[in-house]
Amino acid sequence: MVTGKLLKEEHKNAIVYDVERGIVDDIQEKPWQTCDCLGMWHYDRGLYERDGYKSALTVLRMLTDIVSKNGNLLLSVPIRADGTIDEKEEAILDQMASWLDVNGESIYGTRPWKVFGEGDIRFTCTKDGLYVHPLDLPASELVVKSLCLDSKLYPSDISSVELLGSGPVPFQRTAEGLLVTLPDDCGALPVLLIKT
Repeated sequence: MVTGKLLKEEHKNAIVYDVERGIVDDIQEKPWQTCDCLGMWHYDRGLYERDGYKSALTVLRMLTDIVSKNGNLLLSVPIRADGTIDEKEEAILDQMASWLDVNGESIYGTRPWKVFGEGDIRFTCTKDGLYVHPLDLPASELVVKSLCLDSKLYPSDISSVELLGSGPVPFQRTAEGLLVTLPDDCGALPVLLIKT
């Protein structure tokens, strides 16, 4: 894959637009990529000692935002001089892998929806359903305004709402939005699957 920065629209037909350490504002017509790092581009012992790495939660929020806008995240994990990564980096990657084990279907093979999100919520979709990603841990009830009763974005009936890794959750569709009741133990970055 060939990437380039600061591309004109016609260039995006030939190479992939790369936004280094950044994120675009809206869904892009053509796939794009951001490259970022857990810390610095090179191994920095001081950063390790100061606990300066991005957390797994931060990276997963970035990933969700990027995918909702038709993008890809290339994440660099700096290595030590002997070619290994440290235990803090390993812990971050393990936490990310645990989240993806449960919620990966909402990332891998998905497409952007009609809008990338609303406030602190992002959307991805497949032919099987719509995924709702709250980027901040919601209270016991999540309100998704884009899925209100008379939504032009989602005119279909909603037959079920499922918390990935947990199962069906109670919901009610009103004029204000889709109101979803979440369990207390839904985790820091829950994902909902909406089905017609």
